[in-house]
Amino acid sequence: MVKNKLLLLEDEIAILKSYGEILVHNGYEVFLSRTYEEAIRLIEENDFDVVILDIFLKERRETGLDVALFAKEKCNSTQAVIFTGRPDAETMARATQLEVYEYLIKPVEPETLVKSVSKALDMKNLIDEKEQLRDKLEDFIEIQKHRLEDGDRKFTQMLEKLIDTDKRIEEKILEYRKDLASTIRSLDTK
Repeated sequence: MVKNKLLLLEDEIAILKSYGEILVHNGYEVFLSRTYEEAIRLIEENDFDVVILDIFLKERRETGLDVALFAKEKCNSTQAVIFTGRPDAETMARATQLEVYEYLIKPVEPETLVKSVSKALDMKNLIDEKEQLRDKLEDFIEIQKHRLEDGDRKFTQMLEKLIDTDKRIEEKILEYRKDLASTIRSLDTK
């Protein structure tokens, strides 16, 4: 069975290890990152199902929200779970704008973390399923379009044959009438 891939970004090593162990214990394949640069590199190299990100990173202008945006730009169905010890209206608004799946406030209980990741994975799976169904529908429409075009072409050919046959029938009828008229005239003259 393929494990779901998670990226965990946290600049505090104790929290990073603790959350990482919890997620691994729950059956996930977890990639750990302490820096913005490393998180971006890991996203470039991997397809993550969920990214779990601390918002504020030490000595960085970029935030976990910037990482969430990068991950979503790479794969639209990747879900982001954000956590912070300093919640504020601005980051909540930006998280909402980025369609972050969940915004958690530290300290995050293990059960809450696991439940949030599980629900985020459910959302990712629904989005993936929707995309697959959309692709199948587009393929079906394309096939039906070709069938209609082919049917239209066949219909046109059959109609042309019918018109041609109808003309030949009319010609034969005219020919028959001429022959009949000629035969009647020859009988009248006798």
